[in-house]
Amino acid sequence: MSALYIVQAQPNPPGKDASRRGQTTNHQLNEEWTEFEAVGGPVAVTGQSIAHLTFAGACQVTGQATLMTFGDGSLSQGRRLRLHTGRGTNAWAGNTYHMYLNKDWFVWNNQCGDRCTVTHQNRPIDSAGYAPNPPEGVLSRVPGTDRLEPARQLSYR
Repeated sequence: MSALYIVQAQPNPPGKDASRRGQTTNHQLNEEWTEFEAVGGPVAVTGQSIAHLTFAGACQVTGQATLMTFGDGSLSQGRRLRLHTGRGTNAWAGNTYHMYLNKDWFVWNNQCGDRCTVTHQNRPIDSAGYAPNPPEGVLSRVPGTDRLEPARQLSYR
């Protein structure tokens, strides 16, 4: 079965999140992203949604919030889609299609950890998460699990 599979994320971009005035730049927002790959054949993404966890105080999970739902489209086997937090123009760069959420602030929770879930008609297709306080930089999917961890910590033995 073909699916949109979560392969990498950068929930904690390098550098400061905000200026002294508490503002962030669009560039910094776009350095926060999640990347998906079409596996098992071409994937019709039409109607699929991307969600993440919501939290109350002390990192109590309160549910999920939908970040976006795809309109008409498909992704060929092995092609990737990178979903950025900020604003930009959707476009291909090599094998990866870059899309933008148009948010004004970061969406992935670093203090509590977070989980990205791909759903279709409210049924989960794939899910992957990371632990609280991830280091700056890219997290990769640990093969055979639902965990995203820094690549330097992955062991393929």
